[in-house]
Amino acid sequence: MEDTVIDNPKEGLDGKLIFKHFPNYAKHIKNNYIIPYIREQLTLARQVNMPLLSFFQSMSEEEIISMSIPSHTEFLTAVEENRIDEQIKKSLQLWANDQMGIVGRYDIKTEDLTLSSYIRKRALSKFITTYTYNPEEIIELLNEIDTYSTKSDTAAADTYIKLLKDKINEQLYMIEKISDTTPGLNYVYSLENSRLTFANKNYEQFLGHTFAELQGMGPDILVDIIHPDDLAHTSSILATFNTVNDGDVISWDLRIKNTKGEYIWMRNYTSVFRRSSQGEPVEIIGIMLDVNAQKNTAEQLIYQEEQLLEAQEQANMASYEWDIETNELTVTPHFLKIFELDEGFNRDEIMKFINPDDVGKINETRRNAIDTNSAFNTVYRYAKNGNEKKIWSKGIAGEKNGKKIVRGTVMDVTERENMIEQLQVSERTLFQKNNELQRSNASLEEYAYVASHDLKEPLRKISTFGDRLYSSQYEHLNDEGRLYLQKIIDSSRRMQVMISDLLSVSTITGNKNFEPVNLNDILAEALQSIEHKIEEKNAIVTYSDLPVVSIVPSQFRQLFQNLINNSLKFSRENVQPQITVTHTYISYKEVADLGIVQAKKYLKLIFTDNGIGFDNIYSSKIFTIFQRLHGKQEYEGTGIGLAICKKIVENHSGIIFATGVPNKGATFTIIIPL
Repeated sequence: MEDTVIDNPKEGLDGKLIFKHFPNYAKHIKNNYIIPYIREQLTLARQVNMPLLSFFQSMSEEEIISMSIPSHTEFLTAVEENRIDEQIKKSLQLWANDQMGIVGRYDIKTEDLTLSSYIRKRALSKFITTYTYNPEEIIELLNEIDTYSTKSDTAAADTYIKLLKDKINEQLYMIEKISDTTPGLNYVYSLENSRLTFANKNYEQFLGHTFAELQGMGPDILVDIIHPDDLAHTSSILATFNTVNDGDVISWDLRIKNTKGEYIWMRNYTSVFRRSSQGEPVEIIGIMLDVNAQKNTAEQLIYQEEQLLEAQEQANMASYEWDIETNELTVTPHFLKIFELDEGFNRDEIMKFINPDDVGKINETRRNAIDTNSAFNTVYRYAKNGNEKKIWSKGIAGEKNGKKIVRGTVMDVTERENMIEQLQVSERTLFQKNNELQRSNASLEEYAYVASHDLKEPLRKISTFGDRLYSSQYEHLNDEGRLYLQKIIDSSRRMQVMISDLLSVSTITGNKNFEPVNLNDILAEALQSIEHKIEEKNAIVTYSDLPVVSIVPSQFRQLFQNLINNSLKFSRENVQPQITVTHTYISYKEVADLGIVQAKKYLKLIFTDNGIGFDNIYSSKIFTIFQRLHGKQEYEGTGIGLAICKKIVENHSGIIFATGVPNKGATFTIIIPL
């Protein structure tokens, strides 16, 4: 053997162990006996029934040996190179960091530590005689193995203790976190001195009280935080813990006061936590859950049920549930009033007062519903105390808790049925009146057409002969005759225009040929038809990009033409006429007060001019037929043009109105539903 090694194992200058014989012995085992060395440890582990072996039950001995070779080789190499301190530290770090593979850090028990030290020493000792027979050298080698084992065992014990502390702290932390993160208020209450001994952080977040404040309340804590109406009940429940068994959970609802003075409904679940040596409960543990919303919901449901029952009474209706097997009826209160029954009635009592002619229909309808688990709907006559009623019954058949049932509603529709009969009579009368009115309107339209057509013929002759008389005899007439002749010709022409306009008015409402049309095209056509008047007045007409709308094209063409004509006619002298046409969309809310038919939205067309305008006191008169604000000597026309506009807009279920400012201009507004 080499004689340069240290005689006895000791710590070097850096505090590490340095051995004399152990390094060469480790090299001897590594090079010659590594597998027997591992197999010896495995045999000893089985002999002493080492707990860690349970993690390798599914592996064969050869698989375990093969898996162990790298780690044992690493250990023996570290001993050979006098790096045993480094190897111990590395092994313990793997353990502490839970990096040992199959075995977890908390899987190692104290028994494993003791047995592994014993097994390692036995295995290391077994192969000494293959290394040396020198007694002195053997004793020194055994001392070095003991020294290593002592240091290794001490370090392992320190690591084990640290891991235990970490685990305990981790479990305490987990328990604290679980307590603080549960949705309830956890507590421990002493029955001996009526004090709170533990409360989680939720008390402070939920009620505003810290644990110190709760403890400071002492024996008065129940009086301080529990609603007075719930205090007696809570005290009586606490008294029952003298008779309950461990594991029994007692639950009750109570109201707890927060720091704002508000009471919150809580549901308390409590059990015995600790008993005295005599077996009497001295502490209880519990959790309180917030059920305030649930309680409020329950109160709201009760209120809604009361409202429902009141609504049923107002509507003269009721609900029922019929158990087909027992023939029992569960009903709402108004059911008794509808059928004029007393408490304790049975279904047969109802059936005997139903009109015999309706019984078969009722039975068949309900039987079909029951057989097919479907709904039914029927009306029958019910007479008790000489008063016949008409009852409407609607329901559905199904199952509840394995039993066949029918749920439904009944309603006394006697008054409604009578009203329906009266309405049907009124509807027939209205239908007849409407037919008569349509026939009358048709006759009037026909009369207007015939009358205007027949009037046109003599007027045409008067106008024709007047023109001939004017061309052939005008020079032979004196001034008075010429004046009379001119008046005859002018009057006949004006009469022709009036008859044509009247004919237009009479035919507007009969035309319902609506179609989608671009209003830009309609306005362009209207402007083209009066192009000469626009040029004559040197007028400027501007308009925005108008939409596509479902209208009667010919009527809207006439509407636009009449409105622009009106603006041109009543333009101011020496002022260039400016006519503007704009549009926008509006909602029903904006026109609700105008009495227009209801629709999702409306088109609003606005015609504005800078003409002579008018006083708004005449705004409702200008749409009246033959109504004129100015004499015919001042402005030509028949007084029918704006009346035609109104008729056209009304035929489109819309409205038209006008506003004006004298010598400033007028604005005509059209609103039609879309």
